[in-house]
Amino acid sequence: MAAWLDYSVAAAMVEASVVADSDLAWQADVDAAAAFIERRRKDLFVGDPAVFTPGADVKLGTAMLANRLYARRTSPLGTSLNTEFGGSDFLRSDPDIAKLCGIESEGRFFFGAARTPVVAEEV
Repeated sequence: MAAWLDYSVAAAMVEASVVADSDLAWQADVDAAAAFIERRRKDLFVGDPAVFTPGADVKLGTAMLANRLYARRTSPLGTSLNTEFGGSDFLRSDPDIAKLCGIESEGRFFFGAARTPVVAEEV
């Protein structure tokens, strides 16, 4: 378990209908989401020994990511079944989670254009 995100706190943040202390799938998803964020946000490790210190936005984004992973368990093919309107697909990525966690890509992508300006070397 990540010391900075408790299972029951994560469930309360996203209003997940799970029994956080006994649902092993929920716990695995919270641990996976926390490990992913820790790998991507090395700038949040502070002190000696290093301690991960996320803000409220990163905690909420991680809880949302865990909830997304948990929801995917019931839809391994990436489709959520809604009886009234048929099926709906999960997005490949969630821009809200990326922004909250600070893991979004830099700048806009333009097909065929470099992401960073290329400066010609002087001869």
